[in-house]
Amino acid sequence: MARTPKPLFRLLGFPVYVPLSAWLGIALIAYINAPAFEPVGGILPTIAYAIGLYATVLVHELAHAIAARSTGHPVYAITLGVLGGATMFDEGETPNPKHTFSTAVVGPLTSVALGYGLMNAVAPLADGAVAAVIGALGFMNIALGILNLLPASPLDGGHVCEAIIWRITGSRRTGMQVTALLGGTVGAGMFGFGMTNQGSTGSLLLVFFGTLFVLEAGSLWRRSALVS
Repeated sequence: MARTPKPLFRLLGFPVYVPLSAWLGIALIAYINAPAFEPVGGILPTIAYAIGLYATVLVHELAHAIAARSTGHPVYAITLGVLGGATMFDEGETPNPKHTFSTAVVGPLTSVALGYGLMNAVAPLADGAVAAVIGALGFMNIALGILNLLPASPLDGGHVCEAIIWRITGSRRTGMQVTALLGGTVGAGMFGFGMTNQGSTGSLLLVFFGTLFVLEAGSLWRRSALVS
């Protein structure tokens, strides 16, 4: 019989799962960013940055969880993974665009606000490892918060786009289909740009995420047939 995984801890009543993939993600981030932190101490600042980035991802997901719970939807889990995090909650029998929008948009807004807070915190600090880590975390949270608003599923911006179109047209299916088309276009653009600029880690990531977005767009389009 398969063992039921247990949460690593609970935060504000939400079970938080940190599977092996999350630890692999931390290791990957540390590996990729090691050269940037070499001038300020090397391994320790690199590890601090990687763990700190996942801590801010947890704050992002916690914002989603609080928003979902505030609208009366049970939250089953917050899970961290190799590509970030996810908040699992029950939309209920009668989901609506208002709840979808508020639950989705709060994550990126929290990341941007957290990023600005960290950037302001680092301003009075002298140059060094602490300042470098906090500054990098601030910049990355702002960047990820903005990028996460792109209208492409599985990004939060995809859910925001779906909710807006759903509210305008009165049809969730239309919202999902428009989001799928936009997400597929964004993914195809990322894939094409990455393929024409090969030779760097950034290009490989563009190809990877572009492929992910296109596949998710196809899945979203198929799921749209199941809703009204």
